[in-house]
Amino acid sequence: DKIFVAFDKDSNGFIDKEEVKSVEKYENVADLAQMMWSSDANYDEKISKEEWDDMFETMLKDFGAPNKHSFKMAELMYHNLISQQKLEETESKYSEMQKKLKKCEANLAAAKEQLVKERTRGHIEERSLDI
Repeated sequence: DKIFVAFDKDSNGFIDKEEVKSVEKYENVADLAQMMWSSDANYDEKISKEEWDDMFETMLKDFGAPNKHSFKMAELMYHNLISQQKLEETESKYSEMQKKLKKCEANLAAAKEQLVKERTRGHIEERSLDI
């Protein structure tokens, strides 16, 4: 269930095409994404929770009853997926912060330039521009 929820980013109860595409690039998840598409029983390009459960039931039949190893692999896949998503979120936030920093630096440079212009025109008395 945790893996389904991790894929279902918009929490609408389905894993849609875009949600699968967003994780296909991660190692250890691409194979699962391919299996997911093969489990789309009604070909609506989204995976319902029922289709998801059917996929895992089929996998268990094909590969044997769940054991410690299969649960460990599922848990590792889940943590890998969550880690990749958190990394992307962090990179996105970092990028936004970089943009804000550049804007602040540009505003500071413009303010310093304005002060210099006003000072040279005699509008501001002599003082330090150490900002």
